[in-house]
Amino acid sequence: SSGINAEFAGHMNDSIHDIVEFAKRMPGFANLCHEDQLVLVKQGSFSVWVITHVVDSVHEWPSQINIGKNGTCISAKQLNLLYPSTLCDRLVKLVITMKSIKMSVEEAALLSCLTLLQPDQAPLKTEQQSV
Repeated sequence: SSGINAEFAGHMNDSIHDIVEFAKRMPGFANLCHEDQLVLVKQGSFSVWVITHVVDSVHEWPSQINIGKNGTCISAKQLNLLYPSTLCDRLVKLVITMKSIKMSVEEAALLSCLTLLQPDQAPLKTEQQSV
């Protein structure tokens, strides 16, 4: 399980870098203070990772979960070793729903933007303004 943790953490770090770069290109994101940008990326990175990986590897989910750009996969059972089963169960249900609606890459990008820009999930320092 520790080997899975280390490998998953390494792939998540790569993904977080991609998510930060994505967020920087969102209109208005740069207008937020740096601390608020960090809060939003931290609170939304797992959800965005799920959204983008489901679209990229829709045929394999949830039996094989692609966790890296090099094609490394883990099973849902292995994911249960990393996260509580309630989270994993909800994740699998979300994936099944996303697969059934055949979400496009563009739709996934829009959903990712909405996911990242949820200030009600964490307190922000920047006053309420349109982002």
